[in-house]
Amino acid sequence: MTVETYRRLAESGAIADGTPLELLGGVLVLKDRRDGGGDIMTVGRRHAAAIRRLERLLSDAVGGRLFVVQSQLPVVVDEESAPEPDVALLSGRIEDYDEREPTAADVVLLIEVADSSLAYDRGRKRTRYQAAGIRDYWVLNLQNDTLEQYADGPTPAVVDPIETSDVSVPGVGETVSVERMFPPA
Repeated sequence: MTVETYRRLAESGAIADGTPLELLGGVLVLKDRRDGGGDIMTVGRRHAAAIRRLERLLSDAVGGRLFVVQSQLPVVVDEESAPEPDVALLSGRIEDYDEREPTAADVVLLIEVADSSLAYDRGRKRTRYQAAGIRDYWVLNLQNDTLEQYADGPTPAVVDPIETSDVSVPGVGETVSVERMFPPA
């Protein structure tokens, strides 16, 4: 299925508003936002708390610069994928997205909060983001309370996402900076 077909299905009501689905690689995927062991239809408390904190931290970090922080909204990464990352840092102004969805070219940083979805976020989702040329991708791993920073850049989608990764995992109490992502003012 293409993004356009998915959009038409949603607009026609064939996919109910609020249904926890996203399109990845032409396949509709049930979004897994639960804490480990929870009901897949329920957003876990830790998952939700992490997203709220990330939104605040990134909003504070951009400090009035021309960036947009959005949560759990589509980013079109190719003609068959419109995933809804937990948090996205996009270039530009809010108004830039009034008439269109953000694309991979707009992405500064994507973050997924992962507990039950950890293997999926590290694997299929990350590979799709890589293939779209999204350079900075983080996974907030709730299973062991770490932040995995992937900075692969554009590479072929056929690579093994774990074996070839350039991943950095900061230790507890370490500071992570997003400043290098912002061009000089």
